[in-house]
Amino acid sequence: MAESKKGVILIDMDGTGYDFDGAIARKLGQDYGIGIDHRSAETFYLRDSFPGYAAQIAEIHNGPDFFYELDPYPGFVSAVRKVQAAGYVVRFCSSPLPSNPSCEQQKRSALERDFGAEMAENAIIDRNKSVHDGLLLVDDKPEIPDAESASWTQIYYARPCNYYKIKAGGLAIEDWSDVSVEQLLHMADKRLEELAA
Repeated sequence: MAESKKGVILIDMDGTGYDFDGAIARKLGQDYGIGIDHRSAETFYLRDSFPGYAAQIAEIHNGPDFFYELDPYPGFVSAVRKVQAAGYVVRFCSSPLPSNPSCEQQKRSALERDFGAEMAENAIIDRNKSVHDGLLLVDDKPEIPDAESASWTQIYYARPCNYYKIKAGGLAIEDWSDVSVEQLLHMADKRLEELAA
């Protein structure tokens, strides 16, 4: 893959580009008759906000098609294209779920469906995101191990579980609207200027 002159923006998948918690909530309702308000969850892991349903949540996300069937958030696919059109390379950077043996293949298949074979092949599926180079990492996770040693600056994909980081000064985008994409590109351009200074 040819690298852009501007650099790489890493983007997480679950909970950032794809609606992981929404899929869990729908499946809980469809398969178990359990209703939850996943949008109010203040923990990164949904099972921690709804511990009484931890077994059902695990059964759902360990399913053979769970990750492949996740819906992209509204505007996500077009937002990625706009970031690329602005001269940046987008690489997806997502953690595998060890309890789901087909997780990585499902994620790559979903990326191929939505973005093409090259982006799926070049996706990073690794629990240690800090060792992968980029200008920015867009990720909803509030605490990424070894983030302080990473080359990238984290941009939070805003969710209740990371609001405390944003309130403390963390950079964030709210969604994948055109306004948020412009904010993301501005942050990337500013990071480039900082590195060039």
